Amino acid sequence: MSEPILGIPLADIKSFSKEVQAELMAYYRLRIGVDVEPHATATSNAVSVEDNVLEGPADLTVAFARKLIAEPIHPKTLAVLRAIAASPSPVFQFADALAAAPNATTYRDIRGTWSGITRRTRNILNDPDADLIWWEGEPVYSDDGTYIDQQGRVSQLTHQSLQTALGIR
Repeated sequence: MSEPILGIPLADIKSFSKEVQAELMAYYRLRIGVDVEPHATATSNAVSVEDNVLEGPADLTVAFARKLIAEPIHPKTLAVLRAIAASPSPVFQFADALAAAPNATTYRDIRGTWSGITRRTRNILNDPDADLIWWEGEPVYSDDGTYIDQQGRVSQLTHQSLQTALGIR
């Protein structure tokens, strides 16, 4: 049985006292082996929290993942989230998400899905900068210039939480 994970949005961490921020950074430093400072300067050798430890796709707990998939949700959005969760790792292919979406054949058919996922994630986390999905690598285009595929990534916690919330694991 895995141990529960506590995710704290960066906006909340920034609101903590300097002492609490320092303790959290010491914890992260031990966990990942990187010199992390909450307010690193351009001249210091430390890596800032914003640029390293907490940068990446947003973390959703199971409770937050359940809110993400809660009604009302468009069937295409739910199908895309299910495709992401069904991926064997937090990395997924856009083409798989597109194939899973009902009545979708091109990227244009699910444009609203991505903005809806982002909007809902930001509302759930109360973080206007949160992104659930990071797009990585170069997009793949057909010979006629049509967007075909790209690799997306969610956090490990979000991937596991979506699997649990959707009953995949």
